[in-house]
Amino acid sequence: MQIAVHAPGYLRKRITGDAESVLVSLESGATIQTLLTKLGIPVNDVWRIAINGTLVSNTHQLQDNDRVLIFPPMGGG
Repeated sequence: MQIAVHAPGYLRKRITGDAESVLVSLESGATIQTLLTKLGIPVNDVWRIAINGTLVSNTHQLQDNDRVLIFPPMGGG
């Protein structure tokens, strides 16, 4: 299955270079954790994840053509 992944901030440069998104091929039944592992993104580098506009957990099972948005932790004060 194909998943479109978008990530703002420093995560964008890590997974997509300068592109707005990247397409990732995964086996049927893959979860968010599977996706993060394939992309080499540690869980600590992720604040929230949204699929098709809905916040989900790392155990959420992905579907073909899902659009995943990975938010890095926020900083500041």
